[in-house]
Amino acid sequence: MRTVKAIGLARVASRVRAQGIPRARLSRTRTGVIQIRSLSSMFGSMSETSVEYVKQKSLTDFRKALDKIMEMKRFRLENFKQLMEESARTAGATGWRSNLPSFMKGEKEELEEVKKQLRILEQFKGRELMMRESREIKSAEKQRIAKDAGVQVSDVNLVLRQFDSQVTIHKWLKSRVERKLPIPTSPEELQGFMQVDQPKLTSSEKRQQTKMRKRMRNMNPDLVQ
Repeated sequence: MRTVKAIGLARVASRVRAQGIPRARLSRTRTGVIQIRSLSSMFGSMSETSVEYVKQKSLTDFRKALDKIMEMKRFRLENFKQLMEESARTAGATGWRSNLPSFMKGEKEELEEVKKQLRILEQFKGRELMMRESREIKSAEKQRIAKDAGVQVSDVNLVLRQFDSQVTIHKWLKSRVERKLPIPTSPEELQGFMQVDQPKLTSSEKRQQTKMRKRMRNMNPDLVQ
């Protein structure tokens, strides 16, 4: 490791710039010698801190969302739309994260999908927002919504399936509160609890859940057992 005598931080920094040493930092050792080191270790530490921050924030947002869901007496499409909008704002889908650099391709694709879902939800009006089951939406209404949002009917169906899944989670959470059972604090706990304490579903809900699980398995085989 290259070293120089302790001649003052200002003069050493000046020499570093003059010699064109890239991305270096100065740190005083116990012996009073100033060492010039690569910034890679510092950037690595910053990266780890950022990942941990995002993880903790995601858990906090998840718990807040569950609290809001449990406070609702009934869960309608309007409530689902509000949750999606709040989630998008929290994740930055409508703000700074929408301008991520091109190398964050996965992030940008995810954000574009969120924006598309919000666009679809914006097209639901009046009575449609009051519905409690996706089957209340007629075929003609789906076609109108898809046209106005600039998407395919299959995209509208996907959003409605997500809504149905959220309705199921709402009923399940209310049931656990009534039975004084623990409430999940993370997505992993939610999945685990629901596998053990399976929600009571109608025939229609069971079909919807089967479709959703198949889709999730195709997207990530390790996620759904």
